[in-house]
Amino acid sequence: MCVLKTIEYGSQQYAATLKLRDKVMRKPLGKSIYDEDFSWEKDAEIVGAFDGEQLLGVGVMTNKDKNFKLEYLCVDSEIQSKGIGGKILRFILRLAKEKGGKKVCGDARVSAKAFYEREGFVASGETYLMDIAPVPHVYMEKNFVKKGTRKRSFFLNVCFFPLFGFYFGKLCEFFRSVR
Repeated sequence: MCVLKTIEYGSQQYAATLKLRDKVMRKPLGKSIYDEDFSWEKDAEIVGAFDGEQLLGVGVMTNKDKNFKLEYLCVDSEIQSKGIGGKILRFILRLAKEKGGKKVCGDARVSAKAFYEREGFVASGETYLMDIAPVPHVYMEKNFVKKGTRKRSFFLNVCFFPLFGFYFGKLCEFFRSVR
């Protein structure tokens, strides 16, 4: 059973996230996650997927002015393609929305592009390599506010539509009376 919960920076569960991210995202590239500074994660949203006490996957998201960035999404390589990553991502997206987020963006590995697209992310720009993970990446973004959609103005809501409704009703009454 997969249970999602937030993880406190510096806790034993947090240490388990570093171990998992190292195993899945750094060791295959000949790198070590322990060579990096993660002190910035003390202000991040960290979400773990657990089966009992076993960490199955982790997601890390930061927030700057209601623009959220998915910093990491990682599922144990032995159990990938079982829906755990999708659950973590949807949980993180819900958190961002609840906090008034406008969008969530991130640097996705090209090999995971289709996964993010299924969740509504859109890729933009050319592929690139990151120093910490020298495999092809692409910038992806999911907007919560659709482009071209705006709330109707105060004038339309308070003045125009009520008056339109009133006069349309009067016009209908007139045509009914002249039949």
